Amino acid sequence: MKWSEYRGSFLERFRVVEDLYFASLNLELEINQAIKYILEGGGKLLRPKLVTAIAIDLGMGPTPEILSLALAVEMAHVSTLVHDDLPALDNDDLRRGRPTCHKVFSEGIALLAGDKLIADALCLILQLDLEGDLKAQAAQILSKAYSDIALGQMLDLKGHDYLKTACHKTGALFGAALRMPALFAGCGAGAIQQLALVGEDLGVCFQLQNDFLDRYGQSGDIGRPIGSDQRNKRENPFSYETQLERGIDLFSKFFESLKCKIEVVEKNILRRGEKLFATREIIAESLSQFKPVQVIL
Repeated sequence: MKWSEYRGSFLERFRVVEDLYFASLNLELEINQAIKYILEGGGKLLRPKLVTAIAIDLGMGPTPEILSLALAVEMAHVSTLVHDDLPALDNDDLRRGRPTCHKVFSEGIALLAGDKLIADALCLILQLDLEGDLKAQAAQILSKAYSDIALGQMLDLKGHDYLKTACHKTGALFGAALRMPALFAGCGAGAIQQLALVGEDLGVCFQLQNDFLDRYGQSGDIGRPIGSDQRNKRENPFSYETQLERGIDLFSKFFESLKCKIEVVEKNILRRGEKLFATREIIAESLSQFKPVQVIL
């Protein structure tokens, strides 16, 4: 099944699961109001789509368990965005075209809402109708990814190695989004580890795209202020116009590596000649804003 065959119904099914989560919250509490505001903020839902796409490719389909897993991954992702936007980190006033959480509520509420989101995401996984060991392993994968994101954010603050930062800050959650459905599908440890490597390369490419857009994009197109890295004095491969070609070459290098690693996974977990069609579509979609390189998977 290709993603294009499922695209039209994904958002509706995802919102049903999300609404069930909202129904479990006491919305009289400001922290839960902030969580609802964050999750309803739009976005491309790339990580939930990636969860669902690889589940489709591995023959599980978009089951309620997979959609709940997709929501858990999105909750973890937006938790990091709320924290990133705070004055102590990126100090951004807009996210996805709307005022950031700490601007609508307060810094304290935003911080706590981000904390609660990751805790609720793990609870959601542990409540899935699956064998206990599978749930525990999935929760461990997401927990480790969140830990890696925190490390990546610290490396970013300190201006350390760009590629290591991107692998942790951005690639870790992509890897988790791929690995957890593969775990549920019964893939072996080797294949699951290969998917972590796919996530790392995707994370580097995605971070390069974000940094390219931060330097050369338009705020209206990406839903947030541009020039965040310049304001915060953080250098990346697109910080200076003289580095543009180097940044493009770096993207091309990791995109080619990404394609090779996807092919390795396909050879190891699929029948001869089969492809991860839906997963390939979502990965191509996630990198489609990097205009200097034609992204074809």
